Amino acid sequence: MITVKVKLSATLGQEIGVSKIEVSLPEKSSIMDLVHEISRLYGDRVDKILFDARRRSFKFVSFVNRSRRLTGEILNDGDEVRFLLPTGGG
Repeated sequence: MITVKVKLSATLGQEIGVSKIEVSLPEKSSIMDLVHEISRLYGDRVDKILFDARRRSFKFVSFVNRSRRLTGEILNDGDEVRFLLPTGGG
């Protein structure tokens, strides 16, 4: 098992009631595995924040140890993960 630290966005943190959590996962787990575990732990209310209405796509940009990563990236013990909403401009 590995343990990763997750810094939550304001929206997620308010819903869960904390700004940081630690999540245990099996070795070779990906960022998307982490997302699914957070959703499992905290239920439908968090699931609605994390995914689009049809649960087809993840709405956040993933960072691992301050570097942007794709959701298929494999996590290591002690990694720090942050999910941020993408910003648009124009």
